[in-house]
Amino acid sequence: MDDKRNSLLTIGLVCAVLLVLGVADLWNSDRVYSEAENRVLASRPAFSWESLFTGEYGDAYEKYMSDQFVGRDKWVGLKTRADIRFRKKEINGVYLGADHYLIGVNDPGEYTEQMENSRVASLTKLVNHWDAKVMLVPTADNILTDKLPAFAPYYDEERLLMKVQDSIGEDHYIDVYHALQEHAQEPIYYRTDHHWTSLGAYYGFLAWADSVGRFPYPYDVNGMKTVSENFQGTLHPTNVMQKAQFIIEHFMKNVSKMLGGQAKAMIVASSRPAVIRYKYAIEAYLHAHPEYDREQVAEAIRFQVPGEPLVAFSGKVNGATAIMDEDESTITEFDYLKENPFAAIRRDYDYTEENSNNIAKNVQI
Repeated sequence: MDDKRNSLLTIGLVCAVLLVLGVADLWNSDRVYSEAENRVLASRPAFSWESLFTGEYGDAYEKYMSDQFVGRDKWVGLKTRADIRFRKKEINGVYLGADHYLIGVNDPGEYTEQMENSRVASLTKLVNHWDAKVMLVPTADNILTDKLPAFAPYYDEERLLMKVQDSIGEDHYIDVYHALQEHAQEPIYYRTDHHWTSLGAYYGFLAWADSVGRFPYPYDVNGMKTVSENFQGTLHPTNVMQKAQFIIEHFMKNVSKMLGGQAKAMIVASSRPAVIRYKYAIEAYLHAHPEYDREQVAEAIRFQVPGEPLVAFSGKVNGATAIMDEDESTITEFDYLKENPFAAIRRDYDYTEENSNNIAKNVQI
């Protein structure tokens, strides 16, 4: 009798927990971005009978529920701490390296020789057409090999880079791999991020300067300043608007005169939602500054003024993934804004390269 009672109590407790979490999920608003994981979260998929029968809707909804359940960041953090305590070597595509390094996994099995040859051939065509130099920056797993867990596999980028060098020729190739390898014991990569540090970038700059015959500037730590101590995420409206302002001002004051109207500047974003957000942020900054309006400057210097930004990306991105809860506060942070630029992003709309550029047919910055 006691066993039956305990079983019923256990079942009742589990059902109660599931009911509470289910109700909480109904009241909980969906999040677009996870600061803890630095990625865009899945949005609620659109229902159709076709997607239901093919299984696409079920898979998409399962991913949506996995990304949006209540307290997700806390549960993920708890699991991560447990994995670290039990000395797990890899979590969700990230190696738990020595000295608290988190190093992204590049699975060798995902790169075939046919894929390598095809991409090297495409790059070689571009180099020959533009007579350009190429500097390919290696990832941390290839340089910080002593930080990797024992016997951890990683994609051999050195072999690929040598293949690139042989294909495009030494005169067109800038060897930053061995430049970074010489300084592998220095803090050239962030411990918890895949980017190189300012010191790592400086060693890359030295390799470039040596290749093109430029005088290298010294690495002056005393001349550095902290840009931010409260970074709020790649897609946060404050971060996007600040970067949009910097991009435009830098283009106007330092870049446009060198281009002489003979080239365009390209901004590389971290994701497709980021492309949409930067497009609207840059447009807002340009519209708020008449001195950058191509229609209001003399024709002789019009080439120095950026036009409406053109975007380029493959596939499509749903507008909901490019919207953040904090967007509404943006207008109070920047005096020149008359309205929230991100309010124009349509939540229930699939953006493509073509429809994103319908209102932007001028010169790309």
